[in-house]
Amino acid sequence: RQIAQAGFAGGTMTGSIIDIIADTTVENEREALTQQFSFDAQAQVEEARGTALLVASIARGQSTILGGVSRALGRLPREEDQDDVTTEGK
Repeated sequence: RQIAQAGFAGGTMTGSIIDIIADTTVENEREALTQQFSFDAQAQVEEARGTALLVASIARGQSTILGGVSRALGRLPREEDQDDVTTEGK
């Protein structure tokens, strides 16, 4: 297409026209690579975000479980309290 446009404009296949075609080809390839790696980088960011959210949710779940166990254990009488009760009853 570029060659046809250059010919229509009166250009010949000399250095400047060939340079334009080469520059355009390089730029197109650069854009394709940038787009490809940009998508790859975005995918990696999203994967890392998902992993972080998974780890955070597991930690929150464990914290909730430990908090519940702690509260439940806090309601149980301690051994020393039981000793006081048994000695008072004698």
